Amino acid sequence: FAIDTKHYFAYIVHPCAHDIELFALDGETVLRFGKYGSAAGEFKSPRGVYLDHHAARLYVADYNNDRVQVFE
Repeated sequence: FAIDTKHYFAYIVHPCAHDIELFALDGETVLRFGKYGSAAGEFKSPRGVYLDHHAARLYVADYNNDRVQVFE
C-alpha cells in the first residue's frame, strides 16, 4: 500500500481482484480502478504501489505482466 499524506488517501493493491483501491483515511472507498488484462490500466496480479509525491505519479508493480505502470 501507499499513503498520500498531502491528500490523506491510502492506495491498496488487490492482487486477486487485479485492481487498486483508493481509500480516504476514514475508511471510505474513494476510487477503484483496473481490471484483469494486459492493456494500459489493466493488471495481472499487481503486487505493490509507490506514490511519488513530488512528481504526482503512482507506480504500480504489475507482476504477471512483468512491468511497472505509471499513472499521473
